[in-house]
Amino acid sequence: MSRKYKVDEVLAELSVDERAEYDALSRQPASTIDDLMQWLFDHDCKVSRGAVWKHRRNFQDTLDGVRKSAELARAFADVAREGGIESLGEASLARFQQLMTEKLLRMNEDEELDASELMKLSIAMNSAASTRQRIESVKAEYAKRQVEAVKQAEQAVQAGSSGQTVVDTIKRALGITE
Repeated sequence: MSRKYKVDEVLAELSVDERAEYDALSRQPASTIDDLMQWLFDHDCKVSRGAVWKHRRNFQDTLDGVRKSAELARAFADVAREGGIESLGEASLARFQQLMTEKLLRMNEDEELDASELMKLSIAMNSAASTRQRIESVKAEYAKRQVEAVKQAEQAVQAGSSGQTVVDTIKRALGITE
């Protein structure tokens, strides 16, 4: 909460534990302005109903922002679990490109960008496109290595190599070192 509210001023005079108690009550979706007013009254805090309402609304907006960030973090973690860490990089890049595109689409045609802003935007878009190309190149190279590893492993099996030799062949082909 960046803005200072009357409720914050009053709560600043209470103990840390009391503030935590009030915040916990504020976080509860079922708590009402009347509940908050009663809590403040019980702690000898004099604040108007409007001040409590504004503070609660701001508190809820801040909490919603934190929840959205946490949900986005969970989604990124799910992507990483499902597709590996490289998927997380791709997801981050895709989100960056999405944000840049949304910014461009929100601009009005008559809205002017100064030259430095336009240059920064074009550098960011170029960098994102280059990063996407590098990711695709690395993925294609790794796919080739996988095909080659399978081919070499099959040859080792046909030659009667031991399981360990086949595993070592696959590791070498994929560039895995211990």
